Amino acid sequence: MEEIIKEELEEIQSLCPTGYKIKDLEKQDQDMIWNAAWMIIHAEADDTEDCEEDTILEKMVKEIKRSAEDEIKLSLRISASEMVVALLDSYEEVSE
Repeated sequence: MEEIIKEELEEIQSLCPTGYKIKDLEKQDQDMIWNAAWMIIHAEADDTEDCEEDTILEKMVKEIKRSAEDEIKLSLRISASEMVVALLDSYEEVSE
């Protein structure tokens, strides 16, 4: 499970601007981003696989749910990366 979370953290990191790194966050803030990654991993619209008995409509609905899930996860990743940027920027403001 930890490996999957590390992969999700890499996804979030890849959305951060150059120079903004999750590892530069304070421990409590790193934990917050870790928890966000955990929630993104566990966000699922439908965990049932298509089966031969599914009607065309059921298959279409499942595909729509999977597409929406991908969009939602991307949106959550973007939000987490924006949080990283905001937190690191707030550190600089406090030090000035």
